[in-house]
Amino acid sequence: MIDVNQWKNPNEFNLWRLCQKLSKCIENLSQNGFVPLILGGDHSIAVGSIIGTQRASINNGNDLSLVRFY
Repeated sequence: MIDVNQWKNPNEFNLWRLCQKLSKCIENLSQNGFVPLILGGDHSIAVGSIIGTQRASINNGNDLSLVRFY
């Protein structure tokens, strides 16, 4: 359960909800044989994509590799 009162900035809560939705989307795509490519403008996009990919990898018995460019 998410306690929205823990965030003082409402944009932080919106970012967390976005990451949750992205995570579920990436997990679904990965489990259905797709290889998602996620491009974002900053590091905040990484949270949802990594969590979703990790969950799908664990469920499929695969390893997760991460390449990060600066």
